[in-house]
Amino acid sequence: MTWTIAHTQTFTTAATLSAGLPPWEYHFETFLPTKGYTVTEDEMGAITTGVMGTNANSKFYGVKKTLTNAFGATYEYNFIIELIFNYRYIATYPWTGVAGEGASTSDYLLFTSNGSVGQTDTETWRWMETDESSDAFMVFADGDRLCSHVFPASQIITSTMEPELLPSLVTHDNAHAWAQSLGAMYANLGGSSLAGDSYLLTPNFTWANTTNAGTVAANDLSDMLLKINGTNSSSFTMGANSAASLQIGSKFYLDLYPLSSRSILLDTGLVDVGTFN
Repeated sequence: MTWTIAHTQTFTTAATLSAGLPPWEYHFETFLPTKGYTVTEDEMGAITTGVMGTNANSKFYGVKKTLTNAFGATYEYNFIIELIFNYRYIATYPWTGVAGEGASTSDYLLFTSNGSVGQTDTETWRWMETDESSDAFMVFADGDRLCSHVFPASQIITSTMEPELLPSLVTHDNAHAWAQSLGAMYANLGGSSLAGDSYLLTPNFTWANTTNAGTVAANDLSDMLLKINGTNSSSFTMGANSAASLQIGSKFYLDLYPLSSRSILLDTGLVDVGTFN
């Protein structure tokens, strides 16, 4: 099974609502509904002003989806997401999912150091998906920023599915994060280090909220692999930098971080997706 590019588009953006919104408009209003999310434009859940006050450069989306973990337990992913383009901030508000109510500025998480919103640049954005799961996807701006990454909720192996254990729909910086946590997402294999330098490409790894601790989920996608290349470190902070295709035998893989001895590779089968830039 393989990953493919679902949509490619080049955007020129800046730190204003009108210039910064177009890639996110596609992400929320066109792409996320194909992944089972109910998205409501301008839904504020009874919030009358955002965390930065009344801001003409903010855009709000209400996002809902029913998720099911590895044990069959369900959780309602209900969030108001505020994109604050002039500050280049992202605010997420837990929400009841009821239109016009259920969110509060007293309960939110603010990402103040982000690489996703309000960039002043011309970049090619790519939305990628896998035929192994209708839930999993990634979004790249060029090859240096991972703007969104969601793994299937069916990988979650904890007994609860609290917001801090759910992938965020918007990355706060080059390291992907959780829906209600400022901490980065880690791909871990066993302990924080191996007995010696190792060379390995394996889909058998876990997602965690710290290095070698806080395990949340076990990867079950055979086309997503952890690379360990000549190091004893077995943990990778989920992100992207200079993402580029490489060939092993007759198959191609997109290496999210080619210059690192640890990274995530996406199996793209017989298709060379090239260098993301």
